[in-house]
Amino acid sequence: MDLEKIRAKTSDNLFLDGLLYKSENNAKTIIINIHGTAGNFYIHNFIDKMSVEYTKNNIDFMAVNNRGHDFVSEFQQARGKNTKIIGYAYERFEDCIYDIKAWLDFASRLKYKNIILQGHSLGAIKATYYVYKTNDKRVNGLILASPPDIVGLFSKREKPVSMINDLLFTKNNNSFQLISKRTFEELKKIDGPADIFNTYDPKKKSAIEKINIPIFAFFGSMNEATIMKPIKALEILYKKSQKTNFNFKIINGANHIYYKKEKTVAKEVTKWIKQNFN
Repeated sequence: MDLEKIRAKTSDNLFLDGLLYKSENNAKTIIINIHGTAGNFYIHNFIDKMSVEYTKNNIDFMAVNNRGHDFVSEFQQARGKNTKIIGYAYERFEDCIYDIKAWLDFASRLKYKNIILQGHSLGAIKATYYVYKTNDKRVNGLILASPPDIVGLFSKREKPVSMINDLLFTKNNNSFQLISKRTFEELKKIDGPADIFNTYDPKKKSAIEKINIPIFAFFGSMNEATIMKPIKALEILYKKSQKTNFNFKIINGANHIYYKKEKTVAKEVTKWIKQNFN
């Protein structure tokens, strides 16, 4: 494969960075990975395994940053010499529209036939929200890797334990996170912009009902970002998704970042791509 460092500019004046993995032949399909909470384009081993498996099967792959990368991040602005502090702690969820559009614009210039958004964890919520809000016809499919019910999680598992100025430290089992009070309140808000999958109420309307492109959703079988058994969460999403080709799977033995099962996940996604896209 060929590897290229890439950069995109958002319409609200931020530079974002990423990597483009290109297969040896001229691929017709590209997958764009949207990372999750405080993630980035390089931290998880499943990115490495996906880049190998996808390009081996003539699928190009972009692993990219959004403004929620790492807990606190400094961004160069596209005009002038100023920088801006954002990162997960300070991001506004709805601004994911700017980030995803910037990467879609980048991929569109490369003339792919199929552009697939792959969101991991919070990135799965962002990818679904983007398609729901924009109906961007350039997006041909969605891969929802461990799609959490963020409102359900925040109400049941994320507990603020201390506060410094506007920053909260929250605890989830033995894991601590840093987040501003504003972002915390936004992500936990019922009927707020991030309340997409809402498995906390199986009868509640969901944005996913409005999407009519193929979707592949999966969880690992253990230590997942769910408020119930992973298979139950996927079954609820399947029932909420009424207008599309919705496939789902449990990856046995995998956790939220698919430790030691990264290659298995990459193969499952590749199989779904081949079944749904030429």
